[in-house]
Amino acid sequence: MPLNAFKWRPLTAYVWLLKATTPARVSTYAYVNPVVAVFLGWLLAGEAVTPRMFLAAAIIIAAVFLIISRQGEARSRAKIATTQPTVEEGLCASK
Repeated sequence: MPLNAFKWRPLTAYVWLLKATTPARVSTYAYVNPVVAVFLGWLLAGEAVTPRMFLAAAIIIAAVFLIISRQGEARSRAKIATTQPTVEEGLCASK
């Protein structure tokens, strides 16, 4: 099977991500995709992977993890802020 047959898969994954999650999370795809490509090159084509590449991949994956985990925290804080009653809704209203 020629390697050109695999070119459509990243695009398909990207389009699926756009439908399945937030744009901020989809943007992390651009960082993770090269790490996956290096791994597949090593696995399928026997390409060399250097310690520097492992270090770079670890930094990228850690950064994406931080981005995704921070988004969850921000969403939780926003949800809590919107569920608390305001003064207009009777927070300080007398009973």
